[in-house]
Amino acid sequence: MEGPLRPSVFSSVALLMGLLLICIQCRDDDHARAKKIVTSQCGSCHVLPEPQSLTQDVWQKNILPQMSFYYQWEGQSTYPYANQSFYRKKAALSMNDRTWALIESYYLDNSPVELVEREESAQQVQTRFEEITLTNICGMPSITAMLIDEDETIYCACNQALVSISSLSHVDTILVTKSVISDIVRQNPEELLLLNIGELGPHDIAKGSLNVFDEQTGTEKPLLSQLYRPVEINHIDSSYYISEYGNLKGRFSSVNQETFDRSTLIELPGSYRNYRFDIDQDGADETLIQFSQSLEGVYVMQESAGEIDYERIISFPPEYGFSDLDTADMNRDGYVDLIITNGDNADFSPIDKPYHGLRIYLNDGAGHFEESYFYPMYGATQLKVNDYNGDGYQDVIVSSFFPRDISKSIVLLEQSAEQPMSFDDTYMEHGQTGRWLVMEDGDIDHDGDVDLVLSSFVAGPTNQKPSVLKAWLDESVDVLVLKNRHVR
Repeated sequence: MEGPLRPSVFSSVALLMGLLLICIQCRDDDHARAKKIVTSQCGSCHVLPEPQSLTQDVWQKNILPQMSFYYQWEGQSTYPYANQSFYRKKAALSMNDRTWALIESYYLDNSPVELVEREESAQQVQTRFEEITLTNICGMPSITAMLIDEDETIYCACNQALVSISSLSHVDTILVTKSVISDIVRQNPEELLLLNIGELGPHDIAKGSLNVFDEQTGTEKPLLSQLYRPVEINHIDSSYYISEYGNLKGRFSSVNQETFDRSTLIELPGSYRNYRFDIDQDGADETLIQFSQSLEGVYVMQESAGEIDYERIISFPPEYGFSDLDTADMNRDGYVDLIITNGDNADFSPIDKPYHGLRIYLNDGAGHFEESYFYPMYGATQLKVNDYNGDGYQDVIVSSFFPRDISKSIVLLEQSAEQPMSFDDTYMEHGQTGRWLVMEDGDIDHDGDVDLVLSSFVAGPTNQKPSVLKAWLDESVDVLVLKNRHVR
């Protein structure tokens, strides 16, 4: 039988435990310090990305080198990309290898090798709409903007031209232009307003414009110039609101309907959708704006006595790819809710992300929004909300520009009247025939229900196989019309 432990043994055990605690404390201190540095260095330009949101490989090969664009290294660096003059020209913040090593370890040590995969849930083809494909309208599928006009005419912008489609059959090129048209708005019975984005790719050159097209004379003339990559024009009251998306620069601007004088309201990049309504039931309307660059999220803007005040009420980190926004009363409580898609996957982390999809934020009546529904969908890009089946409850159609399964790239979510905020999902049979960038809805056949039109744009970054791209080009489906079978 062994005797009692000698004091020296107790001392050794205590020493080992002490060293272990010190190591754990050091590790925790390093992690806390790294988190603090990452928050200050990376959280100033956008919402701080969590390491778990991307894979180690993407962080190491794509994101960290791209992050280095914005830093100026102090002396020679052991990181090859930090020594390249191309990056230094874009740098603004100071950085050194010791600090960068903490940032790198924070992301690489805490990120997964692979992201969790989600199954595509829609298993049945929809029967709500008649699906009609229109082919060979643009030479190749390249539509960047659409308008469903009151006379059932569909206007499409493609290949630096404006095309009209009447009765879903007669196609006419009504304007050949040097513009890349990003939005089309009816100004009066004779004229259309056309936004010219300047160039499709990301840039900060103020070469966009607002033009007016006279259908009677077939002529186009500029109304505004030097716009930062404008993407949408919205007519509210006596003003037009222009979303200048830009890249690192951008603006949300108002334009006088009569004089076309422009005023900058918010100077932030990524401006896109905007809506005006009484968000918090205080009797005054606010403007709700989507921003999808830099400090991404939903903003509320108020104008009072010439002063502009705005705040961000919903935030997203950049990898979420905030792509579209619509508004509707989804749960029939009398308050306007927000419906959002996350799925832009064109930047530096083009992998399937399980947190991409459609989200519904319910309004509590005081202007506070809480996420109450999530439908996962890889690359979710555009959405429209309406009561498509006429049961009094709002339904959603969502499309993906970056789908994993192209057959599920357009999904109908029909809300259950028996169980509100519960949705049955079905997919479009012809969803695989195109790459859907733009979606508009309206009554194209004047039968009293809501139809939809989607247009294809096959260019741009993608992970699709060459055979898929070839099929899109060969079949040349430019437009998919969803003709509602419901009769009110």
